[in-house]
Amino acid sequence: MLTVTEPDIVTGQNAPDKQQAIAMVAEGLVSRGLVKNGYEQGMQQRELQAATYIGNGIAIPHGTVETRNQVVKTGVQVMQFPAGIAWGDEGQKAYVVIGIAAGSDEHLGILKQLTRVLSTPGLEKHLKEASSASVIAKMLNANKGKFTFDQSLIDLNFPAKSLITLKAASVGLLSDQQLVDSTFVTQLISSEPTYLGEGFWLSSGSTGVKQSAMSMVTASTDISYNELPVKALITLASVDDSCTKVLTALSGLMFEKRLTSLLTADASTIISSLVSIQPEVRENVHYFTIMNSHGLHARPSAMLVHAIKGFDASIQVANATENGEFVNGRVVSNVIGLGLAKSHRIAVIAEGVQAAEALAAIEQAITSGLGEALA
Repeated sequence: MLTVTEPDIVTGQNAPDKQQAIAMVAEGLVSRGLVKNGYEQGMQQRELQAATYIGNGIAIPHGTVETRNQVVKTGVQVMQFPAGIAWGDEGQKAYVVIGIAAGSDEHLGILKQLTRVLSTPGLEKHLKEASSASVIAKMLNANKGKFTFDQSLIDLNFPAKSLITLKAASVGLLSDQQLVDSTFVTQLISSEPTYLGEGFWLSSGSTGVKQSAMSMVTASTDISYNELPVKALITLASVDDSCTKVLTALSGLMFEKRLTSLLTADASTIISSLVSIQPEVRENVHYFTIMNSHGLHARPSAMLVHAIKGFDASIQVANATENGEFVNGRVVSNVIGLGLAKSHRIAVIAEGVQAAEALAAIEQAITSGLGEALA
């Protein structure tokens, strides 16, 4: 998971307008070896297509699909403009500008995270008045109460020769997504796991956790530990009570002796079994598959919202693949926050006088690429 770190941030900057601010951010991306010089052109062009202001004093300029070949390495350049820069279509001011460089859909994680912090009370004022990079980083990475368990944290049929190699693979998934640091890895590798039954083991820890999360790795061959079978290892990294739902789900499967059902399931089904299943239990839910190569980043998200703008209907959307909660589909930041990657399913509930028309417009917009060419 791409996160914002202190070296990514420059404070106390000034610019007369957003074009100059974008140029400054692009220069920062170039100087840090994240992009080539041509990437700025894509950033400026993207801004002409639709303002990249997402709310609460934050703008996220980024390149077009055509200029993604200018990306050398995925990353961000954050600049603070305490005086503010007119940015949104309605004259809103951006105090923190986050330039995003990504060659594929790696940036969806940071977009999802940013939309989560938008509801922080007083965020705009805090970003404006922040005196250091560490303060801004802390605000942008606020993860308290958030829990992550998605397909990037599942490895099925790993060729493990022992429980220790399964543990290494499991903590490695969390580390690769920057959800834990090296102290967590060291602690988990040396700790004793708990046997849940049916070949399932659980390891957990709280030291060195950046955000509560869970990973799961299944073994491709028959191995054992202390004369007990080892078929799968679940690793839980937790710093708060956001893992309560998944622990409840695990307990239910243990009680019903149905843990082995996870061994024959695909990643999406495993997530559905262990995390919230809200989209699946709602009535009148319609599902559409995202076909955009880089998922629903800012531009296609804005196009989706625009597609339903003129209809008299209430629209709620959720990431059905990750079984997320339903949110208001008329808010661009909400749609970005779903973290919809290619092949993910979006769940839509439409209610009102023109619900059918709105659903038809959503289907048409998604199948036509939401303003992007489909591969």
